[in-house]
Amino acid sequence: MQRRPDRFPILQSRPAHDWINNVTQAQKQLAEFRLTRANQQDLDRLVDIEFVWAMLALEGRPVSREDVERKSADTVRAASYDSEDESRIIYTLDAIRAVRSLAETEGRAALLTPSFLLRLRFGSEH
Repeated sequence: MQRRPDRFPILQSRPAHDWINNVTQAQKQLAEFRLTRANQQDLDRLVDIEFVWAMLALEGRPVSREDVERKSADTVRAASYDSEDESRIIYTLDAIRAVRSLAETEGRAALLTPSFLLRLRFGSEH
């Protein structure tokens, strides 16, 4: 009768308490980690870019990360956009930023009210 091969031999190379101690130590380090404001802004921008790119790709509207990054860096909004993809990028960026802002100001008490959802869907004119 054949023996079943060890699926995770590396896990068996050290006692379980060593692994638990490593995880506990990593959790402590993560809890103590504090980002600078600049680092937080960089991470927020990266999340914005990746989220918008992935969401539009899932909708069947693939755009390049570079296009999303370029639009994310724009501080001035145009009155009209050159393409539908460009406007979708802008509206999606605005929506994710609105949700982030709500979560930062309200925390766990944040509510996704009908008016807020309409603002996400149609922009600030509703």
